[in-house]
Amino acid sequence: MRLFVAANLASDQLVQLRGKVEEAQIAAPVEGIRWLPETNWHATLAFIGEREPSELRDIESAIDQVVARFERLAVRPHRIQAMPHRSQPRLLALKAAADPPIQELYFQLGRAFAIKDRQREFRFHVTVARFRELTGDAARAFNEAIKDLSMIEAKEWILPSVSLFDSTLSQEGASYRTIRTWNLVTST
Repeated sequence: MRLFVAANLASDQLVQLRGKVEEAQIAAPVEGIRWLPETNWHATLAFIGEREPSELRDIESAIDQVVARFERLAVRPHRIQAMPHRSQPRLLALKAAADPPIQELYFQLGRAFAIKDRQREFRFHVTVARFRELTGDAARAFNEAIKDLSMIEAKEWILPSVSLFDSTLSQEGASYRTIRTWNLVTST
């Protein structure tokens, strides 16, 4: 099993993001871009890695203990943007500013699973497409085409849940199976 923990988007947030993705597909029809299915849209918080099925109960218990400390997770969506660099993008993602509780959840999951490569700050993003190769003039043209339509008009998105996923990789891309979901109290 190849496991990771991710924050999920609410249905109305998915609808809003889907609209922006459809605009990008029309404005910048680029060869070599693989659009991810909506079922794969999430924000990864912790990549746990290869684990045996016999470890699943302990993994879920560790996530129980961490997630129980959080009642409200919010982000402020910003824009759909090529990442990590606009000149040589590998992916297209919704970028959002994460509130401090998401930062803390990110660090606590990292401690719970002894993840050593934790960044100083969690960079919340939801990948919507992957590029096979896009550089130079093609990258500039793509970024210019999506520049004006990529902004997301929302003050805040309250995230409804966190899930543990099993990832299977193939030539067509990754497919994810939800193992368990932890619903969050979304009081304001």
